[in-house]
Amino acid sequence: MENVQLYTTAISAAAALGDHERALELVSRMNRAGVKPNKKTLTALMGACIAGRKYNAASDIFAKIKSPDSYAISVGLKALCLAGKFEDALELITEQRSGQHTLNGKQVMFAYNNLIQEALYSGEYEVARGALSGLLRAGYIPSKQTYRAMIESMNLQTDMPFSSAAMRKSTQSQLSDGPGKFEFLLFVLDSLGGRKLTVDSAFYSSILVSGAMGGGLKQRIASHIARSRKSGTQKEISVSSEADLSEDKV
Repeated sequence: MENVQLYTTAISAAAALGDHERALELVSRMNRAGVKPNKKTLTALMGACIAGRKYNAASDIFAKIKSPDSYAISVGLKALCLAGKFEDALELITEQRSGQHTLNGKQVMFAYNNLIQEALYSGEYEVARGALSGLLRAGYIPSKQTYRAMIESMNLQTDMPFSSAAMRKSTQSQLSDGPGKFEFLLFVLDSLGGRKLTVDSAFYSSILVSGAMGGGLKQRIASHIARSRKSGTQKEISVSSEADLSEDKV
């Protein structure tokens, strides 16, 4: 007998195989049979669309779920981020902090990390700033996963390349990243310093390496950061000079 549980199981199996076309076909079959998809069915369908890289379709499906549970919200947030709907994702996470608290603390933290990572992959530094600020305002402390997400999404290096060829390649990569990357790194450093939080050592190293390879003003700022930390003065590096970075000649 055809029922919603049977269809949901089949759609979940299609999602596990990354076969979004099969999942959509099953939903069409449900509708023809007069079986109405429930919350779990639509969540499974979202997962199938994400697996098939149909991110906009997944986010549209999420919008149709009434009163989503924590799992549906987590999958929906992933869909929104992958679809590039960062403002919607940030708004949803903010609602979770101030509203019904459907997500627990660990899930909210994961959502922030995912949003920061996907925003940085897309070069949306302002969105990433907003997400990090929201994370800190909510009382969360950046985890190793947070730092790893930032390092990987910005393709940061934690050590200077040894060979001249690798150095040239790395410098070219830095130049092709466009404006906003180093400014974001300074923003993270200032945000953490303002709250007396310890900076992850690998992330701190990546700031110095990025500045050194950027040359000019970026290199001078990185040198100043290193000297300040080494001297133990804990001087804050003002990000008000970000606008001047556009004048940096490499």
